[in-house]
Amino acid sequence: EKVVEAFSLALKKVPDAELLIVGDGIAKPELEKLVREKGIEDKVKFPGRIMPPKLQEVYRTGTLFVTASKTETQGIVLIEAAATGLPLVAVDAGAVRELCQNKKNGLLCKPDNVRQMARAMVKILSDKKLQEQYGAGSLEIAKKHDINHTLSRFEEIYQIAIQLTSSKTS
Repeated sequence: EKVVEAFSLALKKVPDAELLIVGDGIAKPELEKLVREKGIEDKVKFPGRIMPPKLQEVYRTGTLFVTASKTETQGIVLIEAAATGLPLVAVDAGAVRELCQNKKNGLLCKPDNVRQMARAMVKILSDKKLQEQYGAGSLEIAKKHDINHTLSRFEEIYQIAIQLTSSKTS
């Protein structure tokens, strides 16, 4: 609901913007109701659940990815969005700041700060150069989370742990 509220405010500055909310979670009926209450049903689409590879196509049609989730543990949706070169707007909570790096590939907002999130949306949506800059930053960050890079890094960490354990027992 925070994204819908922020989007409603952002529309005052970027009236051509559209919001796509993907998924069929338990919050969908409430979000649809909120969209109607805000009078923005012509600007918000609910296509339901979309699975890969179609999901990547949806990301590629976007200009910006926004999340207000404070509980992103692995940040899969953020990695997916970043991997398609989207700038990000997210809340500064949990592991999110590793994937949405403020002013590198997007903008971080304080949790529940709808006005700040709206300003971040407007800033990116209104600036093509910033979209390109943050999009490039997203691709760079996503590469660090590629499975091959991640597995190599895990191997390095395990080797260091083994060496430390071995040196303590000898």
